[in-house]
Amino acid sequence: MAESKEKNSTTNGNENNSDEQPKHIEFLQGSAHTVQGEHVTVNQGGVQYVTGNTVEIDQGGAIAIKADSTSMKQSSAFLVQSSQTTIDGGGCGVLISDQTTVNNAKVGILLTREVEGDVETTVDTRGALLLGAGIGIGLGLFLSLSRIFQSD
Repeated sequence: MAESKEKNSTTNGNENNSDEQPKHIEFLQGSAHTVQGEHVTVNQGGVQYVTGNTVEIDQGGAIAIKADSTSMKQSSAFLVQSSQTTIDGGGCGVLISDQTTVNNAKVGILLTREVEGDVETTVDTRGALLLGAGIGIGLGLFLSLSRIFQSD
């Protein structure tokens, strides 16, 4: 059974027509398309798009998270953009963060200023720069060579 709670909010789970965001939104074994709030907590649930000051996901998942502070425990997300991110187990496809703390997690592409902990990445910040430079050089050479052979 899905359960959703909103604390200190002017809405009852329906569309909020005012500009004010709910203070605290909490999901327990539920799912949602888009969630915006100051503090969003998801326990054993899934959300497609989350925006908030603080986002906490425990044994859940999200497609995209944009927050000042993000905490994920045994959870996964495709894209996370956050000033401060903590991942304890689970993983993330693309993580963009100023400060990142990771414990036993996998991240596909990690773009961060500071990282602490045990993280397994496919592409980190340095790798992304090298990959971009390599692709640029390769395309430049390919286009130059194709022009030389077309003129003959």
